Amino acid sequence: INPFSLVPVLDDNGFVLTESVAILKYLCAKYDLPDHWYPRKNLEAQTRVDEYMNWQHWNTRLKCAYLFRQLLIEPKAKGTPVDWDKVEMFRYEVKKTMDLLEKVWLKDRQYLCGNEISVSDILGICEIMQLYGVNEERFYEENSVVKAWMDRVKERLQPHFDEAHKLTYRTREMYPKIAQQLAKL
Repeated sequence: INPFSLVPVLDDNGFVLTESVAILKYLCAKYDLPDHWYPRKNLEAQTRVDEYMNWQHWNTRLKCAYLFRQLLIEPKAKGTPVDWDKVEMFRYEVKKTMDLLEKVWLKDRQYLCGNEISVSDILGICEIMQLYGVNEERFYEENSVVKAWMDRVKERLQPHFDEAHKLTYRTREMYPKIAQQLAKL
């Protein structure tokens, strides 16, 4: 369905979208979701959500995904040892990202873009959950502001949050065994 052969993808009766941000905006508008998900009545609130959604591509998404890739995906797919220099570099970057989430995005807010949950929170927490899959959750566990935000988002999104993260939870259960296998490479 996706001409880039990637996920996510949405096929809404032949209307195909291939980027998470576009998909989320489309769903909010199509189903006339409450304005807090993606503000349409308040330009400043909407722009704040857009600002995070643009920032997260090169920050939350990139840093968390690359750490996940270095610890699991690339060694498993290529049959090569973990590149610990790259892991340490991305651990450093993830730590910086957690600090920015605390000091910039959450400094005086309950959620990333205000005091009500939005699609930016869904994007942010989903990227950070990759850390949980490879036992790197200390980066958010050690940051009380980020941890409290994650707890609020998880609670607000239940039971859908746990359903959406079944694969992440399963990866975490399997990761110690996989990490042992990778250590033997």
